[in-house]
Amino acid sequence: MDYDEAIAWLKDLTNSKGRALTPRLLLGNGFSIAFDPARFSYSALRSQAEGQGMPSPTAQHLFQKLDTQDFEIVIKTLEDAALGLDALDATKYTSETTTLDQEAAKLKDALAHILAALHPERPYEIDDKAYLRVRTFLDQFDGIYTANFFLAAFAALADPTSRAYYDRKRAEGKKRNAALICLARRRCDVIYAMLRDKAHYRTPEAAAAA
Repeated sequence: MDYDEAIAWLKDLTNSKGRALTPRLLLGNGFSIAFDPARFSYSALRSQAEGQGMPSPTAQHLFQKLDTQDFEIVIKTLEDAALGLDALDATKYTSETTTLDQEAAKLKDALAHILAALHPERPYEIDDKAYLRVRTFLDQFDGIYTANFFLAAFAALADPTSRAYYDRKRAEGKKRNAALICLARRRCDVIYAMLRDKAHYRTPEAAAAA
């Protein structure tokens, strides 16, 4: 089944009452890569990071050993190695575990900063042809969700609490993309807490009143 056949199949689906189901789309990082591979592919991201001296020698060595350009694979390998040493002997390998966790955190920061630097600052930086191509694709879906780090952060600005947090970071002197990174991390913390507590999202006001 190719893409066009899959879309046609989705549009023919009905629910238990015989009503047509509305197709929805979940966007991930692959959407950014498809939009502009020269900018957002993992090889391009790594090249940008290396140009700024961001990946540490340890991370660089892992990229080579794993034969990958994928930041997430290297980050997961570092985190899994730390977890394994901790399970083996937490006391004996405290220093090594800490180093591995720090390496993973530094690589996450490097990826976030590179993405921020490469992200278009303003809508008019996207040419009309690219805009129409994306618009035509997205118009096929009635609901669009995103797991993309920065798209999620931009969407969060519609929430008053998130907007206030973003504005506070800007007032502290952080640049636009740095403030977005802070906001995206904060949203990740909120999502983690929701999953951990098996709870729905509640605004701070609602949570305080409960």
